[in-house]
Amino acid sequence: MSNDLNMKIYLTNLGAYNSGKLLGKWVDLPSYDIQAEIDEVVAMGDPEYDGDEWFITDYDAPFDIDEYADVYKLNELAEEFENLEDYDISKVLFLKDTLGYALEYALENFEDVIFYPDMSMKEVAEDEVENGLFGDVPEKLEPYIDYEAIAYSLESEGYYSTKEGVFYSR
Repeated sequence: MSNDLNMKIYLTNLGAYNSGKLLGKWVDLPSYDIQAEIDEVVAMGDPEYDGDEWFITDYDAPFDIDEYADVYKLNELAEEFENLEDYDISKVLFLKDTLGYALEYALENFEDVIFYPDMSMKEVAEDEVENGLFGDVPEKLEPYIDYEAIAYSLESEGYYSTKEGVFYSR
């Protein structure tokens, strides 16, 4: 695993829950045998209740999980997250949480995001100028560059400042 992200869900037997009992188990995602995990939760149920339904009563993940979310799809998403570096996870969560895209879309398109970790908008402006935003700036003009104004302009062009750094989605 390339990151230290641990995702898990608490799967609860719905029949037992409807009978007044909270029976279930924590399942680490991704699970390499999610069906066995589900079967174990189903087996916890009340024998008089012939249903094999479950739901999620708690979770630990970098995104919200609905109580009736598709466990198989969650497992697939966890596999995708497992293969990402922390840097890329930040970009995925930016697309999802800040721009409001669906998690699946964010996982497919995070590479289109530029991330400046631990930088302020002014520092990004300085970096952009240094890297040729205005071409080669003569050394004599450098003291007159208004980086705060450039930072403001970057914000109006789709750059987002967060506690993690600055993001830009192309």
